[in-house]
Amino acid sequence: VATAPPRADAARPAAPAPREDASPLYVWWEAEDFTDTNFPDPLRPVPDGITEEERALLSGGEWIATSGPETDEPYYVEWQVEVPQEGEWEFWVRKFWRHGPFEWEFEDGPSGVCGRDIALHDSTYMRLHWGLNWVFLGKVELEAGEQNLRIEMLEPEGGGAIDCFVLTDGPFVPRGKLRPGEKAGLEEPGFFAWEPDADPLDDDCPIDLRHLNEEIAGQSGFVRREGEGFVLGDGTPVRFMRMDMPRTTHRDLVPRLTRRMAKYGANISRVGFGGDRGFRTHREAPERFAEVRDQLHYLVAGLKDDGIYTWLRLYWDTGNHHVFFCPQWREQYVEYVDALMNEPNPYTGRPLSEEPAVAFVTIQNENNLLFFTFDPRRMDDEERRMIERRFGEWLTERYGSLERAREAWGSGGHPHTLGPYEEFGPDDWEEGLVRLYGAFHLTGADWAAAQRNHRRAGDQLRFMTEAQKDFYADMVETFREELGIRSLIACSNWKTADERVLGPLEHYSYLPGDVIVRNTYFGPRYDPSPERFFSVDVGDTYTSRSSLLPPETPMPFMVAFTDGMPYMADESSWERPNRFRAEAPFLVTAYASLSGSSGWGFETYAPQWTPAMLVWDVNSPTKLGQFPAVVLAYREGYVQKGETAVTDILSLEDLYAFEGCSLYAPEDHGVIWVDVDAPDTEQAGPMPVDPLAFFVGRVEREIVAEGRSRVETVQLDRYIDRDDKVVTSMTGEVAWDWDTGVVKVNAPKVQGAAGFLGARGRIELEDLSIECGNEYGSILVVSLDGEPLSTSQRILVQAVTEDQAYGFRTEQLEDGRKRILELGGYPLNVREIDATLTFRQDASEAVVLDENGYYTERRAERVDGAGFGIRLPQDALYTIVRR
Repeated sequence: VATAPPRADAARPAAPAPREDASPLYVWWEAEDFTDTNFPDPLRPVPDGITEEERALLSGGEWIATSGPETDEPYYVEWQVEVPQEGEWEFWVRKFWRHGPFEWEFEDGPSGVCGRDIALHDSTYMRLHWGLNWVFLGKVELEAGEQNLRIEMLEPEGGGAIDCFVLTDGPFVPRGKLRPGEKAGLEEPGFFAWEPDADPLDDDCPIDLRHLNEEIAGQSGFVRREGEGFVLGDGTPVRFMRMDMPRTTHRDLVPRLTRRMAKYGANISRVGFGGDRGFRTHREAPERFAEVRDQLHYLVAGLKDDGIYTWLRLYWDTGNHHVFFCPQWREQYVEYVDALMNEPNPYTGRPLSEEPAVAFVTIQNENNLLFFTFDPRRMDDEERRMIERRFGEWLTERYGSLERAREAWGSGGHPHTLGPYEEFGPDDWEEGLVRLYGAFHLTGADWAAAQRNHRRAGDQLRFMTEAQKDFYADMVETFREELGIRSLIACSNWKTADERVLGPLEHYSYLPGDVIVRNTYFGPRYDPSPERFFSVDVGDTYTSRSSLLPPETPMPFMVAFTDGMPYMADESSWERPNRFRAEAPFLVTAYASLSGSSGWGFETYAPQWTPAMLVWDVNSPTKLGQFPAVVLAYREGYVQKGETAVTDILSLEDLYAFEGCSLYAPEDHGVIWVDVDAPDTEQAGPMPVDPLAFFVGRVEREIVAEGRSRVETVQLDRYIDRDDKVVTSMTGEVAWDWDTGVVKVNAPKVQGAAGFLGARGRIELEDLSIECGNEYGSILVVSLDGEPLSTSQRILVQAVTEDQAYGFRTEQLEDGRKRILELGGYPLNVREIDATLTFRQDASEAVVLDENGYYTERRAERVDGAGFGIRLPQDALYTIVRR
């Protein structure tokens, strides 16, 4: 391999930038300013055909790359770096995604590895499959003076690209090619740039919610179930706000990350292996398993120190049905969980099974027998025959013999009505192999009913439900008795092929656990389906939609509580590129509180604000930016839990006969569902009970073994005004006007409105009024001192509209859809706020906070009139009203 000579024009790294305010001291150098390398043609243009627009995204307009022939001598690069002072520095690199893992070393100094399994701290997209990401390499102790940095690629062909590096003596906010302290100031007309400085995470921040958490999670013992909710070890009732902890977060950043999570109100974080990697790694790569377990141990300890509980996700392999039927799989799974949960944590001194800071464990993520992934045509022969044999054994036990089962089916249609599954041949009665319907054919859709044998399908549905419930009961007992796990247990969190017919049975199978959880999303309407459901891409065509305007509903908040079990939303998000995202956190205050949901989780948290157009993200003004008021009101119970509006009493026999439930959430609008390419399972005609009942009070289900299904309900028309198109909660604190698309919250300690505020005009609440000139937005006003707003001395006013990446471009199509032309990039832009608030009681001042929630010298503009009127700042989310 040829060795490339040093560049004749290689420049020394730039001199340290002058300090401005609290900006960190830093040293920045370009990757192309190397002093030595053996990369073959390191400065060749990549990607092929790179454009000037793409070059403009690179620091210095250039980067180095290698993807050469395999070599025994590692590919390497070296730089000379001038370190201005001795001390501890944060070390960062901007590179091509997770490609090009490498070892790095400062001469006679610190060293480390940048592997593939790393956390990406920002994303800049050059083109499809080509991205630039900042990666944190760790904190390094360096002496002052010239230092030699050498990296060696860990793969024999190199296979990576590097743009630049930076050392900083304080927190660094990755912002594309901008250097520490720099801001782009780029904003579209009618928008302002969202470019917060690095958050110092000081204790004097008025929106800091760290005080809601315990000093140390689990300090008084394990979280316990009590009735329909949860209490801490000392008996204090608790609601949970969840954010995910990226498992690959560098350890040196964990304290900052957990402190920031606590600031925005998180008191639980889900961590785990993801996929089935942990399960397989345990047997196939025990050293790697031990490394990942150590990562989990470290994160649990770090979260605990900020009063944040851990939710462990143990297994994830969607569509693997061995979990329910295969004894060998069960044995291996239990062995894996034992190895994960019962190895002492070196950072706390106790295993995870005995760690009170681990509040919940989930047996498996996003997997069941009642989703579309249960399809004999997708199974290999071994899996299909295994389940067929188990079905035959179950039928023999139920009827006494397979012959008697055939006779029973005969009266409900032809015994061999298998539709498209007849490709596997007729049932093999002698071998005890009984063919299966896919979940498609177990729904309430008319076409499914017409293609199946009713009694045969009912038996299969009963068999699958019992197998699933028995599996969870066995696992719960094993976790408790054999493995000594003291945390609460969630069975799974998945959806079904038909929420009316199969949804109640799914949650019935979760009853052996301690909580029912669900993943639920609300996204734009795609037409056609996007090529990559997990990504927002140029060329996608979509229509934004709000859950507050018919025919939509706030579907993720349409929760039916089953047999008194607590309920939590494990994952939830209003997905990009939908522009109506600001309603999502507000609806937690309104309807998660009204229903008495015990926890809510938003996907996906990251260590800093995210400018990229990512499908699932929390780190934007319309999501995380609303957490201070939303989470305070939700966790403190400022909106009353409602009384029961509807009780849906469901007979198991009726459920197995496909009669379904009377009240259910409509089909999920998430992009994962779009990707399934599922056939229509919607039912003809209206629901037996008005679905607006979900917004009147609690909806509960009781599943009974005997008797017939029936419904008990309050007089719903007392709360649902179809003439004015308003549904009001039984508590009187929440009202949804579905004509204009506005939800109001009007409780003593929290008041506000979200949705299409501009069309509503002046909105009158108990202690204030709102006038908004924006078409759409969310305004929430909450007491910070726990007193009613009428007497509170410190009140947070929180307002947000819409956000998007700067430069995001679409074209309008004739049918109302939009086609994405450009994804845009840094910085996030927020639509300017145009709103006036008038408090009925007087106040002394209204102080504007900065993006991180700290006091500034700014004051909101006063508006003349009765009471205390202020015009909200057009470029700030937070204002503190003080009396």
